[in-house]
Amino acid sequence: MSRLSRSVSAVALVAGVAGAMLVGAAPAQAAGTLTASQYCESIRNSIFCEAIVAGGTAPYTIKWHYNGYYFPQHDNKTYVSWGCQPYTTPQSKIVVTDATGASVTSITNRRCTGGAP
Repeated sequence: MSRLSRSVSAVALVAGVAGAMLVGAAPAQAAGTLTASQYCESIRNSIFCEAIVAGGTAPYTIKWHYNGYYFPQHDNKTYVSWGCQPYTTPQSKIVVTDATGASVTSITNRRCTGGAP
């Protein structure tokens, strides 16, 4: 067997072992209970929010509300922002629904700052 053949065989063996390790990987965990939360930060008269979704069954829909008003233009976005009046505490709410129809709500209040962060 030539040196090249042995090298090719060794590479094939390593690839086969690596492939077998991928195929033998543990099955994915069950989706679990749908949860949603938000992380919001205030910078210079604006509120920036991130929706954090876990569990449930994808795909998800995310509906954003700000101070009691629904904003359809933010549907299904993970990151959103709004302008705010300094030294007020606006409310951000998300309603997340998964593919099975399960729904969960997260509400947060973040103080709006003015000026530099």
